Amino acid sequence: MRKDKSKKTTNTSIRVYLNKSKITKDGTSNINIELSASINSVQVKKRIFTGYNVKHEVWDNENARIKTNIRGAESANHQINSIVNKLRSIKLDLEYKGEDSTPEAILDIYNNSGKNNDKYDFLAFTESELKQTSKDYSDSYYNDMNNNLAILKEFTKNKLLFEDITPLFLDRFRYYLEHTKKNKINSIYQKINFIRKFVNKAIVHGLTQNYPFKDYKLKSEKVDKEYLELKEVHALHELYLNDKTPLRIKTTLHYFLLSCYTGLRLSDIKRVDKGCIINNTIVMKTQKTGTIVKIPISEATLSLLDFDLEGLKLFEKTIKQSKSRITKDLNDALEMIKLKSKKITFHCSRHSFAINSLILGIPIEVVSKILGHADLTTTQIYAKVVDELKNSEMEKWNKISVPKKKTIELE
Repeated sequence: MRKDKSKKTTNTSIRVYLNKSKITKDGTSNINIELSASINSVQVKKRIFTGYNVKHEVWDNENARIKTNIRGAESANHQINSIVNKLRSIKLDLEYKGEDSTPEAILDIYNNSGKNNDKYDFLAFTESELKQTSKDYSDSYYNDMNNNLAILKEFTKNKLLFEDITPLFLDRFRYYLEHTKKNKINSIYQKINFIRKFVNKAIVHGLTQNYPFKDYKLKSEKVDKEYLELKEVHALHELYLNDKTPLRIKTTLHYFLLSCYTGLRLSDIKRVDKGCIINNTIVMKTQKTGTIVKIPISEATLSLLDFDLEGLKLFEKTIKQSKSRITKDLNDALEMIKLKSKKITFHCSRHSFAINSLILGIPIEVVSKILGHADLTTTQIYAKVVDELKNSEMEKWNKISVPKKKTIELE
């Protein structure tokens, strides 16, 4: 496009700003880039979303960037600067060619070149998002998500745009997982749900409006949630306190019991220190989901925390066993209390907390908040277990003999 001599354009300015006029439900605003110029004495402005949104207090107005003391700020600021530099490069190139460098012309080139870049690529976006948020997840969960991404890359031959994710695509991927990868129903559910998780993130970032899951049904299979009754948790606590219990089992039980009393995952319990204790409450951001949880400290929990240790430490021993070794320790502990009817893993502690809390009468909304569930329906799975338990317990009334009605003879 040759420069139109009749069109008078002043120099296009490019600036980064926080759009404080619009605030999302989580209290954040979009970081935008504005291109502004005067064309024939008319001010023309174009804006693009950078893909980042932050709370107002972490935005540095003077330097137009996220405050550098915020985790992840360095990476985000670098990405935003890359977009700005690309826009400026396009502007200079237009001026060098003698073409009009209006905001519209700059963005047209930027968006068209972007059709082949990471902005429209679901795989590139997901990989970048995973790297940026890696510290928020446990190692095992992070590895699981990277494994899901690798399988998706294999299926799509490393090319998947947001617009390509349709119900038909999801069906084809499901078929591939079931028949080629030989995955079971819940494993397929987890991998397709992984796609949904990052599509939702992309929508929040303003990268796409395509949401193929609106009428798409994800199938899963009910799995019985093994849990320990309160009396069984109590027996394990007594075993933990017994001086004759082997040290490896005592260490594993220490962390396991804390989970039974708080609902925290192992990855989070490892991170609990004195800095997490505020007003007799454990307050922390969970590693798996990034949710802030607030858990009042019960007497049982308090008995397992040692505030006399130096520094921020609360635990005398750090658990270093592998998952398989932890599972062996726990089932050895069950044998020691003569409970051989159950086989458990560490995650059983979280199930135990949820189910026992509901049995004790704690409202499901409270249990859901403590567990860090984003949706109450997730917690309702435990409520169903409690309902089934109540029904089976009520059946015991049928074993009680009821006095038979007597016929009274009248004179």
